[in-house]
Amino acid sequence: MVRFFNNFFNRFSLSPKRLFLIDILGALLSFLLLFVIAKMFSFYFGIPQIILYLLSIIALLIAIYSIVYISCRKNAWRSYLISISAINFLYCILTIVVLIYYWHTITSISLIYFSVELIIISLILLSELYTSKIISTNKNSRNG
Repeated sequence: MVRFFNNFFNRFSLSPKRLFLIDILGALLSFLLLFVIAKMFSFYFGIPQIILYLLSIIALLIAIYSIVYISCRKNAWRSYLISISAINFLYCILTIVVLIYYWHTITSISLIYFSVELIIISLILLSELYTSKIISTNKNSRNG
């Protein structure tokens, strides 16, 4: 298992841009899925439609932030990675708070969906932090 995570993190540390693109695509996918769920299936999730819309809008804003940041700051990888990992962490915390608040009404489908989403976001978040550490180490070794 440790080998899997080392390989996973090493793959992205070699290409921060690929990691950013995965983050953008993940945020857009979260937006689309949550928007569709809110529109058509909120009853089956046990979470009010407005909350699902709010989570979907936040996911869209994360994607927009990532796109704008990458477009404007070509070489500031480390600062971007730290900021987007913090934003992803806050999104995870918000999702957990929503799940706890609506625990009495959420369904198994809702729990499975958000658990999978949280696991995927956590892997991306850890990859971002690991990559920022690699970039920092490489920068320090060149300066020292």
